Formats: sequence, C-alpha cells, structure tokens
Amino acid sequence: MHSQRKLEHLRICLEEDVSFRELTSGFECYRFIHQALPELDLSQVDTTTMFLGHPFQAPILIASMTGGTQAAQAINRHLDQVDSMMQQHSTEHTKIIEGLDALNNKIGA
Repeated sequence: MHSQRKLEHLRICLEEDVSFRELTSGFECYRFIHQALPELDLSQVDTTTMFLGHPFQAPILIASMTGGTQAAQAINRHLDQVDSMMQQHSTEHTKIIEGLDALNNKIGA
C-alpha cells in the first residue's frame, strides 16, 4: 500500500496541476527592468556560490528526493546525474540543459 501511494503521488505531480492557487513566491510584487547584456561573454560568468559553508558550482539545490518505489529510485538517479553534471561542467551550459531535457523526457515517459 505504501509504495502504491508513492506511485500515485509521483503520478499526481507529473500529470496534474499541483500549483498553489493562493500561496505565491512573492515575485508578483516586483517588476524587473530588462537590461540585455549582448556584450557579455558567457564563458566568463561565474555561477559558483556558497551554501551553509559549502561551495556549489551553480546556485541550484535539490530540495528533496523521493523513495519507496522503483520509479522513485529512477527519479533520484536522474537527479543525481544532473547534479553531478552540474558540478563537473558548471561553465558548459549546453550539457546542463541537455541533462535537464533528458531528465524531463525520462520522468515524463
């Protein structure tokens, strides 16, 4: 029963609208002025950051992982692969995007 509920939870997150109707991120309170930087050399952009005293190659955290089913284990493996890719190739933006696309295709399949 427990693993069936986990599978149902994964299905709901992938197939149904699980967004908050009233709770927001607060970004709707701000308006950012677009300022394109066409002269910027993306290979010179440093995305490293510190979080809880640990360096990260990119400011992205995987907040939680799931468990209880083989499908959940597959999702965790793909999240781990994307995380490893980001750590190894922080300046190679194309590989990160390809990894995220692959993850999206595998989870959606």
